[in-house]
Amino acid sequence: MIRRFSPMLAIAGRELQSVVATPAGWAVIGGTLAAVLLTAVLSAPGGYQATSVDLYVMLELLIPMVGVAIGYRGLLQDRLSGEWSIHRAMGVRPSRYVIGALTGQATVLGLLVGTGTAGAAVLVWIGRTRPLSFLASNPAVADPAPMLWLIGLSVAYGVVIAAVVGLLSVYARGRRSAVLGSVVVVGALIVGLDAVTIATSTPLSVMVLVSPGAAYRTLVLTLGVGLTTGGPVLLALLGWIGWVLIAVALSVRRLQAMV
Repeated sequence: MIRRFSPMLAIAGRELQSVVATPAGWAVIGGTLAAVLLTAVLSAPGGYQATSVDLYVMLELLIPMVGVAIGYRGLLQDRLSGEWSIHRAMGVRPSRYVIGALTGQATVLGLLVGTGTAGAAVLVWIGRTRPLSFLASNPAVADPAPMLWLIGLSVAYGVVIAAVVGLLSVYARGRRSAVLGSVVVVGALIVGLDAVTIATSTPLSVMVLVSPGAAYRTLVLTLGVGLTTGGPVLLALLGWIGWVLIAVALSVRRLQAMV
């Protein structure tokens, strides 16, 4: 079983190493952590719930930006350098290759977001200014559950973004087109789809299916911070799953066509 998945794990490990092997990778890591922790420092006096709301607004845009910076050249570089041809000659299936690359990129993104948000939770605890009597009578302020939900949902959101960016990397013809395509498409997914659905008065149940950003927002506000009730949670999760499956399937099909 381990031997069967060893190529996929090796590809995932390579994606992890590629991020920390360059100054640009460390700049992405440092910038992401700094943005999350600075927001937490400013929001900490308001408690966990207020900090979660402030963070999710930033993370909805930050996660796609970091996803593009990490993943835009992953599969593209493999195609241009001939590395995919080497793996293909060794019998690695396109499906395992794509899943391995996605696993590595999603792990990097997840570690960044998860570590930063976990650090933010610690800062909220350290930076609280309310007396213990107030915290005891206001569970929304004292309960760390919103932060835990935010960590989990943000990591899952990162997986969706990594899958979409990986798909664009497979079809791009060069580094410039990969960057521009990733920025345009991811921007359209996060901002454009929301704008269209709002302008056309599209029901929320449809918005969360077609817009990963709307799904993230709905899940955080409903499951995480509890500011809304009755949100289409199941549809939002199905929308995320659909985006990942479609992106992976199209990436695999592209690599198969190159065989």
